[in-house]
Amino acid sequence: MYTAMNFAKDDLFDEGRHTRGKVGFVLLSSEQTIEGDMFRLFPSDVGLHFARVSSADDITIACLSSLTRELTRSASTLLPDAGLDVVSYACTSGSLVLGEDNVVDALRTGAPRPGQHRLSLRSSGR
Repeated sequence: MYTAMNFAKDDLFDEGRHTRGKVGFVLLSSEQTIEGDMFRLFPSDVGLHFARVSSADDITIACLSSLTRELTRSASTLLPDAGLDVVSYACTSGSLVLGEDNVVDALRTGAPRPGQHRLSLRSSGR
């Protein structure tokens, strides 16, 4: 037999795992260090989420120049239903080639729940 119980929401749920925020990173497919670096640098109550753009192994200006559409697509896969506090394109050379305004536009277009994020263009090397 079951007995109905009344609980306040705060009695049943805590604030979740990522109480300080959620950060999304869009990386090149060949990037090998940023994920590990970010997990070491960020505190455990900040959620880290990663997506990758499909890119050639040879990183050239032509390759980086062609990534705007792929950047938007990859950003759209970062927690599409939950939203993030920050979205970052973690590629300094790609940011320089595409230009800051183009990168911000691509991330805003693709990022989950656009308009609710603070966008960052900083890479782990800064």
